[in-house]
Amino acid sequence: MGSKEYAWEANFERSWDKIQEDPQTGRLSASEGIAQQLARKRRRDSLRETLRGKVRRGMMRFMVLALDFSRSMNLTDMRPSRAEVVVGAAQLFVREFYDQNPISQLIIIATRNGVATVLSPLGSNPVAHIKALSDSLAVGTFGEASLQNLLVQGLAILDALPLYASREILVVFGSIATCDPGDVHATIGELREKKITVSIVCVAGAEVYVLKSASHETGGKHFVPMNEEHLHLHMQMFLQPPQVRADTLAPSLIRMGFPVLRTITSDLPPKKCLNDLIERRVGYECPRCSAWLSDVPIECVLCGLTLLSSPHLARSYHHLFPVPRFTEKSVSGAAEADQQRACSACLRSLAAGGESVAAECPRCSEEFCIECDSFIHESLHNCPGCENGGIFMYE
Repeated sequence: MGSKEYAWEANFERSWDKIQEDPQTGRLSASEGIAQQLARKRRRDSLRETLRGKVRRGMMRFMVLALDFSRSMNLTDMRPSRAEVVVGAAQLFVREFYDQNPISQLIIIATRNGVATVLSPLGSNPVAHIKALSDSLAVGTFGEASLQNLLVQGLAILDALPLYASREILVVFGSIATCDPGDVHATIGELREKKITVSIVCVAGAEVYVLKSASHETGGKHFVPMNEEHLHLHMQMFLQPPQVRADTLAPSLIRMGFPVLRTITSDLPPKKCLNDLIERRVGYECPRCSAWLSDVPIECVLCGLTLLSSPHLARSYHHLFPVPRFTEKSVSGAAEADQQRACSACLRSLAAGGESVAAECPRCSEEFCIECDSFIHESLHNCPGCENGGIFMYE
């Protein structure tokens, strides 16, 4: 049997809901899907929060990604199973997290059989985290889930970290019950006192009171995704650093180093990298202690200095200066002018692509399709039209 699945094995889709009729021309076109609607809503909410006033966002983050690997993740309401969908979403989140927050650090923990364990230690290496997720999925999903053990583990990890960065716990929970050794609400109170934010994405298909209470009491967010696509979109909401309140994060200066990439000539023996104990001829040399390291960003294992490059610092800085909100304009496709309108980024015809709206930059007046609009605001963080026209984005 090939890879093609039977009709009764595929996900149910209401394909007729994707068609809409223009009330004036009677022309049929594809309506906006849930992905486009949620992407625009997420961006509008984020920009409204940013443009309402001067919003502080931390450039450095410490995040605990806590996953449920209990037997509830064996259910197949998400294809092929909840566990595989969640691991795939978590791996994508890890890649995008380090792309958007290159000088931040992430640790992954999991609960199964009533206990919480560390899958991958705190660090800045996405490859190690992604491999740890795959290895944990191969171990299996069994036993009961414990929300309290996840939170206690996250609290112990984050409480020992410096206060100059935001401290967050993101829980992806698949059970409708939690098997805890004590009072989970007392643990939630400790997290609130330590100013640690807990956000929960529940893939059980129902809203659980204790999960919603944990997120709301600590100032986090709580979501119940409807399907796999919805899950990916909700996890993408945590890529942007959270808003920093004056009582949670005091301004502080952080010492950083910018190491130089060096190559050892063939007449000299290779050096052993101190972070992974592998001999290499190409590596980074710490400007303070001259330690030989394999990659940046990283915290020097010898002197503790945070090492990074200028592009990493620049990519962490763009959250403070978001691209201005684009103006939405309707594209009916009936007029000849609408037929000639094309996206300024991908050059696709807006009318031929079935777009109902186009996004116009208020600075350069260039028009973009919905996909490019989302890419500009969520990944690129620069308007191509403004860059081509020499318009300074931050004025």
